[in-house]
Amino acid sequence: HEAAIKSLKRAISLSPQSAYPHTLIAHEYLSTEEYEKAHNHFCKAIAIDQRHHNAIFGLGHLYFQQEKWKVAETQFRKALKLNPRNPVFLSQLGLTMQKLGRFDEALEFFDRASACSPEKVTFLFRKADCLVLMKRDEDAQKILEHLTETSKSELAVHFLLGQIYKRQGHTAKALRMFTMAKDDAIESKSASRIIETIGKVQFVVVLD
Repeated sequence: HEAAIKSLKRAISLSPQSAYPHTLIAHEYLSTEEYEKAHNHFCKAIAIDQRHHNAIFGLGHLYFQQEKWKVAETQFRKALKLNPRNPVFLSQLGLTMQKLGRFDEALEFFDRASACSPEKVTFLFRKADCLVLMKRDEDAQKILEHLTETSKSELAVHFLLGQIYKRQGHTAKALRMFTMAKDDAIESKSASRIIETIGKVQFVVVLD
């Protein structure tokens, strides 16, 4: 991050009226949770170009990380108005609706994101996760089973499906999913804490 920030500072000094380097450096600061610096650069980018949707989205993402859901929603809707078929914008607005407890709206945005980018597993998974929060396990199960059958599934897909199977009393299926999730975590070199958590869930399933 330090090298990128140094390079972007130079780019800003050479082209102070360009919104793009301000946006890029703001994202760098956002990734290191330097929120005040990120906020300043996003605002500078927007002041230079009020239609710079990446900067507007970035500002929304900053508020999202700070759990300021309503303010984040406002920024995401502004960005989406400028770029209405951006699947990342749509999905992030869906997550924000989910945080606000507006689940039906969240599902709509996840569906729109999936329609714009049908090859992406993430958007369908987020829809399934939202359905679980709505206590619609069977609907979520259909999506998750579809993902395991038709695409390269991810750790989260296997883990969430395992949780659904566990609630349904399908112990063998649940164990299989948790084992696959653990294998995914090991293969992707995920944090040992994640692997340990999955292992504990496997143990609980066996005890049940």
